[in-house]
Amino acid sequence: MQRFLSISVILTLLPLLLRGGEGVRQIRISERGLTNAVKVGSADGRLSLIHARAACSIRDSSKNVLVYGAYVPSVQSVAVAACTPATLRPFVSVMPAGSYGGRPVVHIEVDLLGHTIAVGGLLSGFELSLATNGPVVDGPFLQPPVGPDIINATWAVGPLALPSKPAEAALGGTDPAQWYHQARDFVRLETARDGVAKLQAADVLSLGTFRALDSIGLFWRGRQQPIYIDDADGSSTFTSADVVYFLGRRASGDTSYLDEHDTTSVFYLTGTLTGQEPLRLRLREALVSGADSAVRWLDMHERYELDTGYFHPGNGIDDDHG
Repeated sequence: MQRFLSISVILTLLPLLLRGGEGVRQIRISERGLTNAVKVGSADGRLSLIHARAACSIRDSSKNVLVYGAYVPSVQSVAVAACTPATLRPFVSVMPAGSYGGRPVVHIEVDLLGHTIAVGGLLSGFELSLATNGPVVDGPFLQPPVGPDIINATWAVGPLALPSKPAEAALGGTDPAQWYHQARDFVRLETARDGVAKLQAADVLSLGTFRALDSIGLFWRGRQQPIYIDDADGSSTFTSADVVYFLGRRASGDTSYLDEHDTTSVFYLTGTLTGQEPLRLRLREALVSGADSAVRWLDMHERYELDTGYFHPGNGIDDDHG
């Protein structure tokens, strides 16, 4: 049975960390007992890495390296400040690895085998210091469920001005002040699937103020939607016999085909549209009597997102620092 010397990882935090605020923070990794971590194959002479932190490199999966995880104020503010021995410095890499719990994460890779091949001889240990700059506070101990252990698991990002995402802006980026006014009447409508929806004027006349047809507008997520109004009596005013047609929608998410929480899509109908031109659909007539007038194409706009962060639980500032 093979035996290995115990290996220690030491994290040094500047006293300023406990007080919060901005300033240079240092992360120090100290390894001892590495002599037995590199093994030479008896048959082919190939080197192998036997260590609790040994893992495939993110940049080159064919390499086995030592991998350490660390929380940082920002993945752009990390640099190797010191390395002993100096010959190991070219074999140290720091790369962003997403975030967890709102804390940006970096992975520190040490190519011990590469150093052994290039320099010759086995290292008994090394000292590595990284400098970070940014707001940090002392927070609760937090380890991601997968990946390398975080060596400074109590680091938390200090108070920041939270950036707003386009998907989180008011009504998909449309300021309610551009369309919603408390003095106006709005009737809430709901549709459950994509397709042409039909609304009888008699069902909504008592719920709002409706007069001229040109003052009727329909909104979805703050944006006016085109409608077609069948003016049954030709009065150019909204009366009980009139019918409104519009394109209904399924419950769609901001970045997904379906909304995981809602079952309907919400529209708002107003009869007091002001400040913008009413959007209208054109009636499509059959070319000849009895001809098939079905629309045989459909224009759809879909949005897809690729999350590149290694961790993305969705509970942080952006949680996608990859």
